[in-house]
Amino acid sequence: NWVQFPWYNNTSMLGITPSSNSTFYVYGSSYEHGKSINNVEEPPAHWVGVLMHIDKFGKIISGKYFGNWRTSYKVSSVIELPNGNLIVYLASFIDPYISRIICINKAGDILWAAPLQTISLYKEINKEIPVICQLKNGNIAVARIMVRNIADTLQYPFLPPIILPAPLNYFHL
Repeated sequence: NWVQFPWYNNTSMLGITPSSNSTFYVYGSSYEHGKSINNVEEPPAHWVGVLMHIDKFGKIISGKYFGNWRTSYKVSSVIELPNGNLIVYLASFIDPYISRIICINKAGDILWAAPLQTISLYKEINKEIPVICQLKNGNIAVARIMVRNIADTLQYPFLPPIILPAPLNYFHL
């Protein structure tokens, strides 16, 4: 039996954001493969979100990946708060499409997380980068683009068009 433990490929970085201390956060995704025994992967391969903290020369200070088996995520947006914590947007790739907003501290610990699940009528467009900002009251606002999954189900009765004649002074008679 040939056994290969989890490995990664197709890593892509989607963005970079500066930190307050002249370092940077680079984020994106990578494809994680499960344990392979005789070329059968179990659990199946999936996307994981990647976040790396690098210095101004590109040397990695720390790194974190987000995901679990049978999920698919990418880190699609990151901002740094004034206190040094990071807000990370994890976009989901598989049904039921539960994206997440996660707050992590400088040590990489998760402080809180909020799931963002849309109703079945709408689906997030993962090709577009969500915009994150902290409001003056401390709340976090996220703007993202959605698409309607289901055609309109409202039925409109047929009404003939109403034609209004132009007033006589329109024709300059």
